[in-house]
Amino acid sequence: MIRMITTRALMINKNNNFMGSNGWFFNFLRRKNLVLRRITTKGRELAKEARKIVMDHLKFCSDNFVLRELNRDILINMDETSIYLDSSRTTTYEQSGVKRCPAVTTGNEQTKVSIAFSASASSKKLKPMILIPRKTPLKNFSPPSNVVIVYCTNGNFIGSIISNQYIHKVIKPYMILNDLEKVNLFLDCAPCHCTQTVKTAFQASNVQVTYIPIRLTNLL
Repeated sequence: MIRMITTRALMINKNNNFMGSNGWFFNFLRRKNLVLRRITTKGRELAKEARKIVMDHLKFCSDNFVLRELNRDILINMDETSIYLDSSRTTTYEQSGVKRCPAVTTGNEQTKVSIAFSASASSKKLKPMILIPRKTPLKNFSPPSNVVIVYCTNGNFIGSIISNQYIHKVIKPYMILNDLEKVNLFLDCAPCHCTQTVKTAFQASNVQVTYIPIRLTNLL
């Protein structure tokens, strides 16, 4: 980091006496009130019209959902993320003075899976769907009853997984349990959410989809 900044400073500064030393670097940080921070978020810069897009989307949601005073059970948001199947801790409690603190694991510490979390505007949680990248079930792993496990080759949420597995194993049971004829699902604009196959499957299942504007998921 220091070398990158000082090299850039040397390229900009036309003074032949400027050396870009470590002393200059730390004095520069102090003058500009800069400190080394851990990066909290990553992403591309927002579009110039992002503010207008956000306001238009909020108005659309207000006009179509809030002002109509719809049953909040029908408003569902879903998003995917990746996690490790068995994320073991590095610390534990043990008797003082012992030399070893062994931990028993399932052997799946390096198995990374994709998971879809869904919840309604009424704070009801739908069953999480976990995609495990393999064809055969994991050994010594018994999932809880409130989780949907799907074994697939690549472990990613492709269109066929959403149109076949997610709708029938997550959305449909929720609709039956809450006696709902239709629901509105909020999704980001990931390519797997926007295929014609997925849209047709949602429509056939009485699932109306509202897409969150591209690259604005964190704001909305």
